[in-house]
Parts: sequence; structure tokens; C-alpha cells
Amino acid sequence: MTTMHFARIVAILACLATAGGLTRPATAAVPESDVRTLSGRVTDPDGGPVAQATVRLVELKRTATSDNDGKYSITQIPPGSYTLSVRVIGYAPQVRKVTLGGADVTVDVTLKPSVIELPAVQVSASAEATSALNSPQPIATVSEEDLAKVRPTNLGEALADIAGVRNNSSGEAAGKPVIRGLTNNRVLVLDNGQRLEHNQWGDDHFSSVEPAASSRIEVIKGPASVLYGSDAIGGVINVIEPDLPDGIGHAPFVQGSVTGGFASGNRQPDGSLTLEGASSGFGYRASFTGRHAEDTRTPTYTLWNSGYHNVGGSGTLGYRGTWGSLTGRYLRSGIRTRGLPLPV
Repeated sequence: MTTMHFARIVAILACLATAGGLTRPATAAVPESDVRTLSGRVTDPDGGPVAQATVRLVELKRTATSDNDGKYSITQIPPGSYTLSVRVIGYAPQVRKVTLGGADVTVDVTLKPSVIELPAVQVSASAEATSALNSPQPIATVSEEDLAKVRPTNLGEALADIAGVRNNSSGEAAGKPVIRGLTNNRVLVLDNGQRLEHNQWGDDHFSSVEPAASSRIEVIKGPASVLYGSDAIGGVINVIEPDLPDGIGHAPFVQGSVTGGFASGNRQPDGSLTLEGASSGFGYRASFTGRHAEDTRTPTYTLWNSGYHNVGGSGTLGYRGTWGSLTGRYLRSGIRTRGLPLPV
């Protein structure tokens, strides 16, 4: 590893630690006797259990799943106020505020059946996490399932189906989002809450984030300069990666996933590999994505310079303690079109 690469990694970790990586102030660790447990039961209006509901503490990025009896439990929580998000397919999500002080807390949640699946919580358009229905600004969310269907090659393509958003493309592999006619340094792009500067360069530059590796993408349509600065006059795009696995109160584990696809029009194979695990307070994830496409062909014509080669990956390591949490992430992306590298 060169000195430049080492310095770059150190700078990234330092930035994450000071600009949002710490969910609580970096004070002394809370004594073991002072940490609390949040538990409860998720039910339907008739009192029946709701299994496989995702229960999440937003600020701590801790997640639990309800069992067949609807019960859930999240242990080793420092005292404080948190946002509790509960969601499962087939029911309207709920968002609640909970406070843990001198004793364990029990929160039972009743979910109402709903044929429309709504995002349970979003954090981009306000200072505090809130539901999409209560957001002070128009916000759209692209889910992990939506991204899997589109299989986008760039951020602009991933958001092109949202009303008021289009893709400013310089080729099959390059594209940046345009929100209500504004782009470049009028639209701010965030990677898990961290500012990216790629969008402010020329038309052939684009954000190096990998949309396929995110859990969801939030789009604020309209001015957000009060929260994010003058470069958010057109809107904000926040690409949010999945929470790191939680090993607190569980046995150490390792799990992974593999996805793949093939497009016949340009003979494009693509795939991704993800490996993640956790042990106690440590969590980690490594992901790799690759695509290769030839020029698009029709029976009578070949679209020149439409082929590309895209390889990228990321590594994330984090630790959760009673004092808070710290997460570091390294991202690498490389794209070539007809043998010529694109700036990223």
C-alpha cells in the first residue's frame, strides 16, 4: 500500500468519525449496569402476532426481527431518546419515539393492514427521522427491490423513473441525476450522509457510488439549502447503504449473497457478491460488483461506443459500544468505455 493510499484511507476514516460516524458523543463508556433492553410485541388489530417484522433503532442502526409470536428484543442500549421504526410487508409502517432511562422499556406495536407499502422512516428532509407522510419536503424513495429490477449502471439511471428526475447521460456507463431541470452543483449527492463532490464537475463526470449496493436512495425534490448548504438548491440525493450486521447478544456469524444477470441486447453479464458478518460489537461487510457490455447491436446497425466495462467494490468495518458507534468505509470504482477510462 502506497503512502498516498494509506493517507487517503486515514482521511476517510477521520471524516466519517467527525461527520456522523459517531451516533453519540465520544464520552466514557456507559457502565454495563446502565445499559438497557428494549423489547415488546408486534401485533395486528385483532391481537394476533406479526412475524418477521423489522424493528429498527434509527440512531443506533440496530435491528431486530419479530419471531413467530411477534416478540422482539434489542439489548445493550445506552440510555437516551431514539426513533423506533417498525415495518413489514402487508402492513402500514409505524415510527415512534422511545426514551430509555433507569429501567428496561417495553413497547408493543399494533400494525394496521395496508395494500400500499410505504417507507417506514426517512432522515434526509428534516433534522430528525420521520415518516415519509410527515416529511416537510417532497421526498421520493427508491427501494432495494426497485434497484434490483432496474439493475442500473449509474446513479442517474437508477433515479430516472422518479417523477421530476431525469438522467443526464454521457454514455451507457455515465450519467448524473437532474432534479426539476437542475443538476451539477445545484444538486447535492450524499453517500450514507457524507458529501460527494463528483456531481459538481463536467457532464462526463458522475458520482462513483454503486446504486446496486445500497439499501435505498432518498431524493429530496426542491431546495434543501437550510440543511445542506447552497449547493442543495435543486435537491438532495442520499444513497444509503444497508446497516452493518449486529452481533450484540448473538453468536458470531458470517453470511453472503450472490446476484447475477445477463442482457442480450448488448451481451452484458453482470453480477455482485456480498459477504458480511458480525461478532459482538464488531460488524463488517465486503461487496464486489462487475459488468461488461459490448456495443448494442440491431439487425442492421451497431451503436458505436455503447459498450463499457465496470468493476467496483467497497469494504465497511464498524464497532458498536455503549459509548456510541464508529464506522469506516472504503469505496473503489473503475469504468472503461471502448478501452478508454472515464473520470470518476
